[in-house]
Amino acid sequence: MFASTLQILLEPVNLVTALVANVIGIIFGAIPGLSGSMAMALLLPVSFGMTGYTGIIFLGALYVGGVSGGLIGSILLGIPGSTSSIATTYDGYPMTLKGQSVKALGIAEGATDEARAYVKTREQFGRPISKFQNTQFVLADMELASEAGRLLTYQAAMRKAEGKSYTKEAAMAKLWCSEHAMKTTTKALQMFGGYGY
Repeated sequence: MFASTLQILLEPVNLVTALVANVIGIIFGAIPGLSGSMAMALLLPVSFGMTGYTGIIFLGALYVGGVSGGLIGSILLGIPGSTSSIATTYDGYPMTLKGQSVKALGIAEGATDEARAYVKTREQFGRPISKFQNTQFVLADMELASEAGRLLTYQAAMRKAEGKSYTKEAAMAKLWCSEHAMKTTTKALQMFGGYGY
């Protein structure tokens, strides 16, 4: 079952559909007042001409892109692009103004460390949840995003130290790290389950 699902997801038409839908979702989410849900509602008729799997992939990627796009306006403009990014407006935007990509990265790495330690002790079905593949995937994703944020921050710092223009690199680092902090703390909170709330 897993192999057939993976085969469907990796079909070129589905990959392209997911990519295009994600970009459209990001654009919708970045515009204040629009959201991933609105993108899905407006573009639902487009999915009618697609096969079942492709249509579901299209709508799912629209929504994910819309949620991610909503963070862009909240971090760079201080205006939440979607309801899910309201909290980011209060955290990410001030960090962006102060150039605190490193602080956002530290928050994300702290959340990752705490989650990693907790999942080794929490047991479900007679074994630690750290042994479940989904938990390992989530932790790997959190680590990967931290490494990308670290490299973006180093690149901006290196360009500044060399006396080169670093505005674009600093903006990219701030945006990535702020989004990463929000997503990672949310994932870590979910790993803590009822204990985290």
